[in-house]
Amino acid sequence: MIVYANIMRTKILVSGMKIFVYLFGFVMLLASCTSSKKEWENARASIDFGQCESVGPFDVFSTSFVKLETGDDCLIASVTQAEEYGGVFYLLDAFITRTVYAFDRQGKFIGTVGRMGKGPGEYVVPSSFFIDTRRDAVCVIDLEQQKLIGYSLKDYRLAFEHKLPFSSMSMRFMDDGTAVLYNQEYKSDEPLYNLIVVDKDFKIKKRMMEQEFASGYKMGMTRKLYSVGNVVSAYTHQSPFLCRVSSDTIMPVYEFKFGDYRLPPLDFLQKEGSNNRNYIPALRESGYINYYEVYENERMLCVPYYVDKTMFYGWYDKKRSKIYNYKLDEMTSSLKSGPFSTPIGTTSDGKFISLLSTEQLMSMKENGMGFVKELEGLIKVSEKDDNPILLLLKEK
Repeated sequence: MIVYANIMRTKILVSGMKIFVYLFGFVMLLASCTSSKKEWENARASIDFGQCESVGPFDVFSTSFVKLETGDDCLIASVTQAEEYGGVFYLLDAFITRTVYAFDRQGKFIGTVGRMGKGPGEYVVPSSFFIDTRRDAVCVIDLEQQKLIGYSLKDYRLAFEHKLPFSSMSMRFMDDGTAVLYNQEYKSDEPLYNLIVVDKDFKIKKRMMEQEFASGYKMGMTRKLYSVGNVVSAYTHQSPFLCRVSSDTIMPVYEFKFGDYRLPPLDFLQKEGSNNRNYIPALRESGYINYYEVYENERMLCVPYYVDKTMFYGWYDKKRSKIYNYKLDEMTSSLKSGPFSTPIGTTSDGKFISLLSTEQLMSMKENGMGFVKELEGLIKVSEKDDNPILLLLKEK
């Protein structure tokens, strides 16, 4: 049995979340990075979010907003991933409409990338996508048909298509033409690995990051493999290491610490998840960190983590070596933005993309809540059923 649990999104996704468990047959790997212990402990930098700067979010971050056009052909039920490239916002609704949408900088609807179906260039369950600048393509992974589909950035027409050698939810191409995929399988008589490198013909070349704990019950989203420029990175929810990946090696570059909070130890997971038992209720009540995610651009790391029914945002300024750590409510109040989701993507100019629910904003406005001036103006011209507003967050 596969159960998906995502408790980090705000009311923006509530309507979709009511049927996520019914719709969502994805499997997300939840396992530990393994290698020689000394090698992993020699991470280049240790980031402890419990040792943070005593400065408020308003003094650290600036905000901007994009109101997405709403129409019959672009009515978004939920958003699981967003990326901006070349002045275009690409948003994936992986649960309800199962479609990739494209909007311009002003939020005007451009069109959809690909379409539902089982023919060439069509997808059934688009689990994730990425922008491949080497091939000038939007690449969509179809979990159902186990294939990668590339669409031209110029006109969104089919550019290439590859059958994947195993079930995967995310992948990235590397400079030498190989690709690394995040393995979603959790049952096997052989040792399982989180990362698998394939050659140009998509034949398996190398396996990396062996799993110590695997389960059909998962928390969090699919984002455990990503790239910033040509640098590919990977992590797992139960290991504190963020790793850089090449076709031949994987090496930790950051080790995360969370003050007084700890990731669940392996023996806890193995005990609570034995025989593929649902360990998530025990994890939620354990006091351990339930999961964390990583979003990164050239300057900043954003590490949202969930523990004791509270969402925290850990931030690390890579250039100035400064650490910030806030509860979601603290950021919402300081920025006067209303409740927003954890990041769902990044922009090419260094902003983190989150979601705001127009219905929730309007309700809060009616109850006397005040917002930053730019957002106040967007709320005035919104309807409750409108598509979400994008919040773009950037360090000052």
